[in-house]
Amino acid sequence: MALHSLGKITDLVATGKASNRPGSPVLGNVRFNTDEKCLEYWDGAQWMCSSVDKSMIGEIVMYGGTSAPRGWLECDGRSTAPYPDLAAVVGAKVPDLRGEFVRGWDHGRGVDSGRILLRSQDEEFKSHSHSMGGDRRYIVDGGPIICGPASDPPWGKHWMGTFNGTGVSNTGGRETRPRNVALMFIIYAG
Repeated sequence: MALHSLGKITDLVATGKASNRPGSPVLGNVRFNTDEKCLEYWDGAQWMCSSVDKSMIGEIVMYGGTSAPRGWLECDGRSTAPYPDLAAVVGAKVPDLRGEFVRGWDHGRGVDSGRILLRSQDEEFKSHSHSMGGDRRYIVDGGPIICGPASDPPWGKHWMGTFNGTGVSNTGGRETRPRNVALMFIIYAG
């Protein structure tokens, strides 16, 4: 006979709160703990919950499926109110990691100091410069381009910058990103 045809697990074993555990358990006793919502057993020294490893609550992993497996939630910014153990680890909301690149927390190293764990950071393009050579042309107050040698800028006017005769134009897409593969971030809720 298949186990599922016997009914609910609570029909097969003793059920109760942690405070209602047997006073003199025997090695191998099994019961359903309604406080922890797990099947627990007496190992000869203590009651052990067999279905939830609370040390993993809050663990975030990358997952290749389109929906999170049982016990896990997609990292999509949802409320942790239904998951008090998870809320104790990450706060009121699951991190929203959809479409995000994740960066290791600096945690005192000094590479990305001042960051707060589980907080997002805006994009940034590192400050840099480009050098140009050849004939100089000057853009003055957004007006016409004034030509002349580099030694003869139009002083007395608001000099906006220089460029060589080839011009400068935009290139690229909507964002700066490395090559990547899309995966779902999921978090263990218990």
